[in-house]
Amino acid sequence: MVPKGSPEVSVGPRKQVHRRLCPAEIEELVAGYQAGATACQLADRFRIHRTTVLSLLERQSVTRRNRRLSSTEINQARELYAAGQSLAKVGKQLGAMRAPCGSSS
Repeated sequence: MVPKGSPEVSVGPRKQVHRRLCPAEIEELVAGYQAGATACQLADRFRIHRTTVLSLLERQSVTRRNRRLSSTEINQARELYAAGQSLAKVGKQLGAMRAPCGSSS
């Protein structure tokens, strides 16, 4: 029980805090990405979500880095998967697996 005259404490769900980057921070984010940092690394650094990083890069007309599999790698992936390997193992073997943000791999 809260004593009379004490401020009430809310125990409901917490509101999400939206963090907006200033223009200088956006420039720094773009420079970091162009220097090779991943979207996950930048998200951690600027305390924003990975999709926010990608949206900011898109708004700044920055070309995203996507590693595509070659036709030879696609055929190899099909063979490995047909042989019973999991998609995770196939992706790891071909170097095409993206680790989730916050993981250490």
